[in-house]
Amino acid sequence: MTPVDLLIAEHRLISRMSRQLEIELRRIESNGEVDCAFIEEVADFFWTYTDRCHHGKEENILFAALVEKSLSRDHSATMSRLVEQHVEARKLVGDLLLAKDSCGQGNRDTVGRAAELTRRLVEFHPAHMALEENTFFPASLGYLSRSEQADMLRRFQEFDSRQIHIRYELRAEEWEKGRGR
Repeated sequence: MTPVDLLIAEHRLISRMSRQLEIELRRIESNGEVDCAFIEEVADFFWTYTDRCHHGKEENILFAALVEKSLSRDHSATMSRLVEQHVEARKLVGDLLLAKDSCGQGNRDTVGRAAELTRRLVEFHPAHMALEENTFFPASLGYLSRSEQADMLRRFQEFDSRQIHIRYELRAEEWEKGRGR
């Protein structure tokens, strides 16, 4: 298994959740109601799994290693584009949470906004993952030796093993701030 194989396997789980978000979008469009609890769960998935775990490995390990290499101009531009797309995805999820909160408070004007953000998130992932899987990931392996790839897989595993601790440390800090402690 290569680091790219692991990242692609993670894409399959992200795709599964994106399909569930697409089902929710059709439901919103048909009845004009937002399932706030579902959106909260999906946002948590995209924040925690997709962004912190998956994008974290891409940006903090794979891309960081590739920055040290002499990437072609095209590969360097693609990597920058992928980072920009990660930032865009973070913003979409954050905006969706804000819209969901307004919908949950009875603000009917924001149902359309929630539907639009959901649509954009549903459309985002397939194109983003295709760019990584079909273009960038295969090329990235050409810059890494087998030993670098093996070390990267080990680092991916270490990175994942810390995520649950980081998540709940952040949650504790949020609660402390919210309760004035």
